[in-house]
Amino acid sequence: MVGFACTLLILGCKKNRLADLNVEGPSYGGKTLSEWTKPLESPGCEFDPVIYRAVAEMGPKAAPAVPFLIKARYSFPRDDAMHHMGPYFRSAYEMAIRGIGPAAVPELKQFLQGDDEKVQLQAADWLSVLGENGKDAIPVLITLLEEAKFNENRARAIETLSRFGPLASSAVPALKNALRHNDLYVRTGAARALAKVDGTAVEALPMLMESMRMNPDRDVAPTVDALRSLGKPAVDYLLQNLVQPNGEVGNEPSLALTKLAPVSAVPELIKLLQTGNNGAKQAAARILKAIGPPAKDAVPALTETARRSEPYDNFAIDALAAIGPASAPATSELCQLLTSPTMVKREAAANALRTIGPDARAIACEPLVKLCRDMTRDGSVGPRDARRAGASALVVMDPSKEDSYPILLEWLKDIGHLKLMESAPDFLSRGGAKALPFLRRALVSEKSGQFRNRIALVIVRIDPDDKDAWETLVSTLASPEFYYRDEVVKNLHHAGPAIVPALIQLLKKTDSRVREAAAQVITRIGPPASEAANVLVACLKDNQQKNRWHFARALGSLKGAAISAGPALVDGLRDSDPLTRYACAAALAEIDPANRQAIPVLIELRGHVPMEIKTNEGKESLIYVGPQELGYSLFKIDREEAVKNGFAGVQVKYRIGTYEFGTFD
Repeated sequence: MVGFACTLLILGCKKNRLADLNVEGPSYGGKTLSEWTKPLESPGCEFDPVIYRAVAEMGPKAAPAVPFLIKARYSFPRDDAMHHMGPYFRSAYEMAIRGIGPAAVPELKQFLQGDDEKVQLQAADWLSVLGENGKDAIPVLITLLEEAKFNENRARAIETLSRFGPLASSAVPALKNALRHNDLYVRTGAARALAKVDGTAVEALPMLMESMRMNPDRDVAPTVDALRSLGKPAVDYLLQNLVQPNGEVGNEPSLALTKLAPVSAVPELIKLLQTGNNGAKQAAARILKAIGPPAKDAVPALTETARRSEPYDNFAIDALAAIGPASAPATSELCQLLTSPTMVKREAAANALRTIGPDARAIACEPLVKLCRDMTRDGSVGPRDARRAGASALVVMDPSKEDSYPILLEWLKDIGHLKLMESAPDFLSRGGAKALPFLRRALVSEKSGQFRNRIALVIVRIDPDDKDAWETLVSTLASPEFYYRDEVVKNLHHAGPAIVPALIQLLKKTDSRVREAAAQVITRIGPPASEAANVLVACLKDNQQKNRWHFARALGSLKGAAISAGPALVDGLRDSDPLTRYACAAALAEIDPANRQAIPVLIELRGHVPMEIKTNEGKESLIYVGPQELGYSLFKIDREEAVKNGFAGVQVKYRIGTYEFGTFD
């Protein structure tokens, strides 16, 4: 309490200085520093990132605000949504402190001298943002590490020391002593900090392993960063402890090596593949998989391991797949595995061959064709996943092999496996011109409208000029089935300008859902759909307010190509529907930022949307707080015209919920 009382005393001294800044001093967005920090004086004030942004923009002269920012840190209500968003708070104060720069040091140093450990730690943390300029906090942090009343504060001191890195070298003895502390969090935190401060401190390695062990959710990023700071000694230590004397694989060293993916470990991992037990081989293969292409020297050992591994062990095959084209020497062995009695092994081998790519064509195509034709003993098709893997590999290697296309088409229809289904168009389109005859035949023979759409979407990807495919898709836009129409809207823009004449005809339909869908596709096509501008202007008078919003957005997507739509969009600013007004404003900003006709209407709108009028040196300044689209338009449209209308300028801020997330000025 004494320490916090000192904080309040310091704040009392600052108030006079801030009052002086009302008359002269820094300002931002038409407000003085005192006005910006006034909300922070209230107990239980809400976290407002805009205040931190304003302080940062005012630079070194905003140093008197530091005590208020410190006080506010402990004033946010516990139920404030931002209380649970630590990274957002940290990024806000880091922005403010970096903006003020070294000028914040004297203000923060005063808080280092108090008795309140939390306030000291907060000041030290903020000084750590300044690096070399904030190193005065290091002695205080060392004292807190050694003498803090609570272990929680010790742990925070250690974390802050780690942010100073090598600058905190004087803390090395204290950190080494903390490795033996009776509190686990202090010990493990000291190990992480020691590695960051002293990149040669191998004493930290055992405790870093303990740090990984104590994280049940495997949130080990800070520990991995510490291990990375120690470099080769850490890798050597992890390799030495990867396999325990009893032959068991250590979970923590295995996980750490997988996260680090050190190329220097490849020779040792190759030895494990050659001489280790099954568990060691699995661990080595997983690490090699994480290393990826740089582990190409391990291909022979991985190939042999894949050949000898148990029926359900795919770890070596997966590592070969991760290495990619450099695994080409393993092609023959992978082709033999395509006939494995175990389906998962056939699937893994096919996936590995796909990543090797065309380099495996000469050897792998025929075995992959056989896999695609795989039949069970009773004459039914073989396991689906293995056949799909074979088909995707075959189309990558040789699109002329049509055996892959029926399987990929089945894949495209598999609504029961959405994630798999979504990747089918990618593989089908890889076939390019070779796949078109097959796809066109399927488009004619397929009875289901839903699957016809998907086939047509793949055809359009390959050949945007395919008339039959886009006619199929355009006809779907008029379908009463919303799901079909929605799927087409998301993809039809791939057809490009060729589709625009048909979309223009749809804009003239009586069904409002059809007009809306056509406008959405035009929005995705953008400027190449400029010939639709006149029809869209006529549509702005649509009796469906939701459609008017879509039409305005579509005009905005045309950008300068729709400049003739300016007067219609200005009229749209008075629309009864707020969404349409905002869309018209955003469209004006994209089409013609210098459209001076819009300024009086935008100013008139201050009676319909949240706006404020501020006086600045005898002139009014328009302050807008509201939807981003309208504010963006105010920001971009010629400010000189705003001045002619009696305003000193236009300042724009927008809110999402109760928080201001950005400022245009």
